[in-house]
Amino acid sequence: MYVTDRSSHRIESFDENGRFLDQFSTGSPSTPQVLFLSEDKNFWIADNMTSKIVKYDVGGHYDYSLGSQGEWPGAMWNVHGMSVDQDGNLYLAEVNNGRPQKFRPRAGANRVAARRTTCQGGVVNDEVRGSKIRSSKWELI
Repeated sequence: MYVTDRSSHRIESFDENGRFLDQFSTGSPSTPQVLFLSEDKNFWIADNMTSKIVKYDVGGHYDYSLGSQGEWPGAMWNVHGMSVDQDGNLYLAEVNNGRPQKFRPRAGANRVAARRTTCQGGVVNDEVRGSKIRSSKWELI
C-alpha cells in the first residue's frame, strides 16, 4: 500500500499488515495530494503546492513534471482525481477549476525531465534550462 504524507513531503509504502516498508521524498515545497500507481508501475502524483503532476518510477526516482497553476486549458488548480488509461492518456479532475482535463502523450516526445511547463493553444510545452524541447510530452485534448 502506498500513502501520501502531505505535511512531510513524501510517499510511504506499507505491507498488508500495516508495517512500514519504505519512503521517498517528493521534495520541498511539495504537497502530494493524489497518488496513482499506473499499470506500468509508475507513480503519478498531483502536487497541490506546485500545481504540477509529477511522475516517479516505483523506486521513487523523478521522471518529469507538467503543469502550472491557473484557469486556462492545460493549467491546473487543486487536482483531486487522476487516472491513466491503457493508451497512456492522463485524466485530471480539479476542484477549484471545477473541470476534468484529458492529456494524451505526444508521439516521439523526448524523455527529458522538465523544469517548467507552459500551455499555449492547448499544447503543453516542457522547457529545460530555458530551451524548449522539440516535441512536448503532452497534448491537451
